[in-house]
Amino acid sequence: MLRAARLGIGVIAVTDHDTIAAIEPASTVGADVGVTVIPGVEVTSNHRRHELHVLLYGNGIRRPTSLIRDMLATLEVLSHNRVVWFLERLAASGTRLETLPTPSDRVPRYRTYDLSRALRRERRERIVPKFRDAAPYLAQFADAPEASLALANVVATAHDAGAVAVLAHPGRSDDATQALSVDDLEHLLAEVPLDGIEAHHPQHSPDQRDEFIAFALKHRLLVTAGSDSHGPAHARQPFPHPASWVGNFLDRIRPASIPIAAKGVRRFATDLPTSAIA
Repeated sequence: MLRAARLGIGVIAVTDHDTIAAIEPASTVGADVGVTVIPGVEVTSNHRRHELHVLLYGNGIRRPTSLIRDMLATLEVLSHNRVVWFLERLAASGTRLETLPTPSDRVPRYRTYDLSRALRRERRERIVPKFRDAAPYLAQFADAPEASLALANVVATAHDAGAVAVLAHPGRSDDATQALSVDDLEHLLAEVPLDGIEAHHPQHSPDQRDEFIAFALKHRLLVTAGSDSHGPAHARQPFPHPASWVGNFLDRIRPASIPIAAKGVRRFATDLPTSAIA
């Protein structure tokens, strides 16, 4: 948050994966350093056998309804079960992760990123040299348990809470998500009433960005921008975007405390992780 303030970012959205635990701490620190925090969460979802991430924004996330709380609690259990399944599969092959032991009870305590982090750490120490990350390994197994929810249900839950639902990084392609074309987005929007699209993203090419903006304008969708920051341990940190790039989004969800003057909001960035909060 201090870094965001030093960069001149006046408004930032906290959208951690499948948890809202960082929103209140971030809001408290933001108030001290002059950065307004928009509450949000990045929900792991799926649609037609593809994993998609959807960003939910608004005060309906800061003060979650019972449906939002239940949705996040379900994801917590699903994520934990997926990690435990993987640990048990590794143990059956004779490999145990010293930094991530298989739990002896059923209390949810692990998230998917805990597994990825443990694999990277222990790979450096040559404990599990075969696996760089969890996603490629899990992809080999049709019986791996899901750790996501149906996109249509996630969007319906967001709307019930008065939040907006924005498709995250549609042009990103990696082990977790698949890049979507404009035709893919047309089919998706025909089935799921999304409110917006994250057109500005560091892994989008200029052509992708322009296509996504044109798509959003055609369908009267909100446009958002994200840095996809994941904390000090990663190279990508929060960086500013001009507020004019996301004007319709700010008009839709801004809390009354965001200063709108003649010059407009100073800057906007998304995805500040808990680990970056001072």
